[in-house]
Amino acid sequence: MTSCCLMGCFGALLGRVGVVFLWIVGWFARAGVPGVWILIGFLFAPLSLICVGGVNAFFDGHWGLFQKVALLICLLIDLGGDGSPAVHKRRR
Repeated sequence: MTSCCLMGCFGALLGRVGVVFLWIVGWFARAGVPGVWILIGFLFAPLSLICVGGVNAFFDGHWGLFQKVALLICLLIDLGGDGSPAVHKRRR
């Protein structure tokens, strides 16, 4: 459980760096994540990719309520706004 929390913190802080590191050490292959999903996750949603890999590795691919909520939060973080100037102009 501790390694799961550490990986989550690492992925949240350094999403794409975390994906590259986990790919190099072969964690995604052991978790059963296909290569095409690693590429898509690296480009668009790195934290969500780490979440899916974590569910596959630590929960044997069982998607319960906790896992679905965790993935939803990861997707919101990955696809959420970054506070760009377009958002600030709308507020004025």
